[in-house]
Formats: sequence, structure tokens, C-alpha cells
Amino acid sequence: SRTNVRLIAAALASRLYKDHRFPTPEVLAIDDLRIRKKLFTVATDGRTGRAVALVEGGSEKAINKELYRRQIDPTKVKIVVSDMGGSNIAVFNSMFKKHGAIHVADKWHVLKGVQEALSLVINKRIDHLRRRRSWCEKILKKRGKGPASLAAAKTYLHACRHRIDQLKGAKMDLMGER
Repeated sequence: SRTNVRLIAAALASRLYKDHRFPTPEVLAIDDLRIRKKLFTVATDGRTGRAVALVEGGSEKAINKELYRRQIDPTKVKIVVSDMGGSNIAVFNSMFKKHGAIHVADKWHVLKGVQEALSLVINKRIDHLRRRRSWCEKILKKRGKGPASLAAAKTYLHACRHRIDQLKGAKMDLMGER
């Protein structure tokens, strides 16, 4: 039956995985993933994409223990690629930094950080311009205070609206590009 085949395959995979020794990669990639709501940390060869270790949980001690058990030689690892998660940086600092390896943030997380920073700056500028526009609209209604003439206020209001539209367009363009 399918159930028996699955159990036999799982038992065989478990037995083979327990004693298998992976060659130490020059580029080691470490990332977290969730499988059925459980957190796992996977270490892969950064060049080939082959899995080197899979650790349940994301603690530094568990990851280090599994990498040592898999006989990963920290002196042979030249580059460690990971996100900026605390446990991944701690693993790098405890195992690889002292042997001269360099830590590189993976491009997805770098782009995510850039996108968040860019969005924050653009949104702050848009909010500022909206506040200025609402102030200008109040001045237009009162007609007695503020800019020297009604024409100057209308010109400023038009410039604010135009700039807000430009920033919205720039935000959409930049967020869509890699």
C-alpha cells in the first residue's frame, strides 16, 4: 500500500541521512523555512543548491551541533550566505568568522530592506506634501491670510498635487523593479 511504501522510504531516508557525510562547500547558505507550521533551518551548498543539513528549530546551538555532526569543516567555508536573522548571524560569528569567511546577506532580503526603506522615504514625503496641500486649501478658502495672492496659492497647490502624483508614480515604478 502507499502507506507502507511511504513508511519504508522514510525509514530508509532517515537511516541514510543519519550517517551520510556531505562534502564541505566553499559557499554555505543558511535559511529558515516552515514545514507544516514547524520552523526548520536548512544549510545548503550555495553553488549547487544541495542540502547539507536540516535542523528542526532555529537556535544557534542546534545548528552548530548539526553542522559539526555533519563534519562541515569551518576552515573550508569561504562565504556564508543568509538572511540577517539573529541565529544565522550567531552561527556565522561562532563557527566561520574566526576562520576568515565573509557573511553576505541574500539578495531577497537586501531587496526587501531597500524596498522598505524606499517606501518609508517616499511615504513620508507624500504625507508632507499632503499636509502642505491641505494647508494651502485652507488658505484658499479663507482668502485673507497666507500667500500674497490667490494666484500664488493656486500655483503652489497645483505644484503640490503634481509632485504627489510624481512620487506615487515613482513609488509604483521602483517597487515593481528589481
